[in-house]
Amino acid sequence: MSPDDMDDLLERMKASPEELRQTFHDIDKARRGAEAVPVLEPNITPEPDLIRAVGPAFRFHCPLSCGWFHDEPLDTPGDPTRIILPAAFSLEDLDGALTLNAEAAGLAFRTRVEDAVTGHYASQHPEH
Repeated sequence: MSPDDMDDLLERMKASPEELRQTFHDIDKARRGAEAVPVLEPNITPEPDLIRAVGPAFRFHCPLSCGWFHDEPLDTPGDPTRIILPAAFSLEDLDGALTLNAEAAGLAFRTRVEDAVTGHYASQHPEH
């Protein structure tokens, strides 16, 4: 909570009982929403740098600073995106198909990077 948020909260506490109830309702709703956020799964991928020298790519450096890196192109060649929709598709159908495609591409990207990092650790840093 920032100082401005705290000032706003204190100002709202000087309000009427109904406004005060609404403030606490909003706080409780936000707290419950935060509890519902899924916990992120562990990730071994280091933070990338965006490089343009070899085309747009992310460069993942070894966190142990040994000089190794893995470049992952942003425009990975492959089959163009194929989206199969029913003849009378809705926006929900299109949204679901695009989301599924994006999730598959993200998983493939993450798998390639994690395989590269894991392979590097196994060959160059077996003690870690």
